[in-house]
Amino acid sequence: MAVRIVGVLIMVVGVGLFGVLTGFLANVFLAPASEKSDDNATPAAKTEPSANTDQEDVALSPEIGLVAKLDQLQAEMAELKALLQRQVANQPGGSNSETQADKHIDDHSSS
Repeated sequence: MAVRIVGVLIMVVGVGLFGVLTGFLANVFLAPASEKSDDNATPAAKTEPSANTDQEDVALSPEIGLVAKLDQLQAEMAELKALLQRQVANQPGGSNSETQADKHIDDHSSS
């Protein structure tokens, strides 16, 4: 009976060690490039002011990309609003077509 308990403990430790090893390897291979480049830098380079500004630029670049994407989406939305206004204005239904387009746009922009 004691031999079985020792065998179970060895298997549990082996499975745990295998899990830790595979997790470490997955982290090494799947880590973002910015973390890999920071790990390779020397400690002296990390304390220099120029290295800190590069890290700040890397941290700000996704935010700048998001702002640019937001500006692009707003421009596309303005084009779509203008197209919708022209389409509604060309529909038969009287002289009230521009106010209908504005109402339709306002209804959808509030949701």
